[in-house]
Amino acid sequence: MYRFSHVGIVVENMEESLNFYTNILGCRVHKQHRDEDLQFTLLEAGGQEIELLKFAVDNKERKEGVISHIAFVVEDMEKEISRLKESGVRLSTDQPRVVLGGMKIFFFTGPSGESIEFVQYSSAKGDTI
Repeated sequence: MYRFSHVGIVVENMEESLNFYTNILGCRVHKQHRDEDLQFTLLEAGGQEIELLKFAVDNKERKEGVISHIAFVVEDMEKEISRLKESGVRLSTDQPRVVLGGMKIFFFTGPSGESIEFVQYSSAKGDTI
C-alpha cells in the first residue's frame, strides 16, 4: 500500500483558491513556487497535502488528474454547513446525508468546480479516519 502524498487541483484563479482553502477550510500554506509555465502552492490540511496548480496557459481540454472529490473530517457538521452558507460557498444539497450507521457526509463545490466532502464520523460507533 502506498502512503497518501497529496491531491492536485488545477485552479482557474490562484488567489481565489488560496483564500478559499486557507480562510474557509483552514489549510496552511506549506510551500509555493512560480515560474513562467506554472504556479503551485502546497497546502497542509490535517497532516495531508493539497497541491494547487495554476498553469500559465489555460488548457480546457486537459483531462489528466481528474479528481472525484477530496474529503475533510469535521466535528460539528451543522456548524460547518452554516459557515459555508455564510461564506457564499456553492452547496450540492441543503442537508447532510447519514450513511454507514450514523456517519454524516456533505458535499459542496470549491472555486474551480472541484467537489469537496465534509465527513463527521459517528461517535457512538467510535469511528475514526
